[in-house]
Amino acid sequence: MLPQRTMSSRPPAGRAHAALRLLDAAPDPVVLFDAERWALGWNRAAEALFGDLLAIGLPLRALLAGEKGSVPPSREGTHHEVWARSPAGRVPVELRLVARPDAPGSVAFFRDLSAPRRAAAALQRARRDAEVANAAKTRFLAMMSHELRTPLHAVLGHAELLMDGPGLEDDQRAMLKVIERSAETLSSLIEDLLDLPRIERGE
Repeated sequence: MLPQRTMSSRPPAGRAHAALRLLDAAPDPVVLFDAERWALGWNRAAEALFGDLLAIGLPLRALLAGEKGSVPPSREGTHHEVWARSPAGRVPVELRLVARPDAPGSVAFFRDLSAPRRAAAALQRARRDAEVANAAKTRFLAMMSHELRTPLHAVLGHAELLMDGPGLEDDQRAMLKVIERSAETLSSLIEDLLDLPRIERGE
């Protein structure tokens, strides 16, 4: 069991309480500690994060999850990512300790990292989904190109054979030319479709 001083669920009156009243409007949790890092008081955001875990005389380490990497930092002014204890479970937070200007001790500023981490995870999932979709699109275009080219080559080949044949009238030759030009246009469009993935990759 963690050592504790005389416990209370209410912040003390006096200078520490006056300082915390100024910090009540702050969106991030703030906890005041004495020189030995025993809790003296906190703002409303800290109450929202730690709930009933907060108590006067509670050591800083009691507010942190007891895993490797969650030990309170020894130097003030540095930022550390740690796990905070909360009634809802462990919460990832950034912890910064700053020396108190009015008395021996420190002020602990906590920043909840849950939302940024969820956003980063969502962005990673979206990027992964986009990569999967792009790969599927590339496979589809390659397959479609193959399926279209096969009959298109047959059309072009037969049109050329017919044009080389004897006894064609001018209007028949003109129609074969139309077929040939149309097939060549379709072939060019297919090549352009295959170029799209390469353009997106910057190639």
